[in-house]
Amino acid sequence: MKSAIIVDSTAGLAPEYANHPDVYQVTLTLNFANGDCFTDTIQAEPVKAFYQRLATDAELPKTTQPLPGEYLKVMAEIVAKGYDEVFIIHLASAISGTLQAAAVMVQEFTDQINSHIIDSKGTSVVMEHMVRCALTYIEAGLAPAEIVAKLKWLADNAHIYLMVDDINALVRGGRASVATALVGNMLKIIPVLEFKADG
Repeated sequence: MKSAIIVDSTAGLAPEYANHPDVYQVTLTLNFANGDCFTDTIQAEPVKAFYQRLATDAELPKTTQPLPGEYLKVMAEIVAKGYDEVFIIHLASAISGTLQAAAVMVQEFTDQINSHIIDSKGTSVVMEHMVRCALTYIEAGLAPAEIVAKLKWLADNAHIYLMVDDINALVRGGRASVATALVGNMLKIIPVLEFKADG
């Protein structure tokens, strides 16, 4: 069994996984209200420019799913290279439509490859950990159904905590009220957020 893995750019993969020959990545973009678009990346200069812009804009940018053409191109490449299985791990479906878009795109290839779509129910380090484990399971020769079950277990049992340095960003994103931000700033509270079990 020859298996590939597709993730989206929110995984922030370490080079050893990002450059792995069996790991493929599709890219999300972030659009500001005035139409400016940033491609999701881990390159230092664009990331710095993005965060500088984020600090000054009144409205937070919106994420967009990978372009259908990009997804179809990646799937066509995987099929052309003779893979039998593809494990697709994406950003939590509760906060992005990327997983649903992937499900539509892979329908074009149902007669050419077995596709397994897994909701990470998180992002970033959880997705990277799932990729690391998937590669280990594939190398160990586990059956696709067993790999999917193990990856879903990882997604269901992972916990992501994050700290927000600027509580005002939560207000702009609609996750905190102005009153909460006022009190939080006065008391110098740094919120700790958690991805819930449902993503």
